[in-house]
Amino acid sequence: MDRDAELPNRPEQWTRRRRSPRNHDNQGADSAFPPTPPRRPRANRESDRERNENVPPPPSPPRRRRRPPPRQESNNDDWQERDYIAENVGKFLYDSLKILGLGLGASEAEVKTKYRALSRVYHPDKHDSSKTNMTDEEASDFFKLINNAQSYLREVL
Repeated sequence: MDRDAELPNRPEQWTRRRRSPRNHDNQGADSAFPPTPPRRPRANRESDRERNENVPPPPSPPRRRRRPPPRQESNNDDWQERDYIAENVGKFLYDSLKILGLGLGASEAEVKTKYRALSRVYHPDKHDSSKTNMTDEEASDFFKLINNAQSYLREVL
């Protein structure tokens, strides 16, 4: 195909394409599409209220409800106040799941991810007392409980 060759002329029986929704480019009666009627101007609401006082004001737009901020899990002293018994961790399913912060319907994958996340925080070599508000000894004890729970749950689940 030669790029320098002239393009053939368009046959006259072909209609022009409609390029605008208002048919601005179609002028004349021989157009393939009828012209679009012009839009009516929008009513002025303020002048309507001046003429007729019974016209109610327009409704205010609906208010967007603010969502509450997402609940953040705090790793401070609330681990001692949770509803599990430390002696039962590693012996009973409920207490083993609760120390990891999981419900009774938790899967193996959820247990694994939660254990890894908690072990990164409470491992004796990686523990930062400023983040958890726990002493190194408390964090070590909690880490032992997490290990007991995880090993028990691996057998049960």
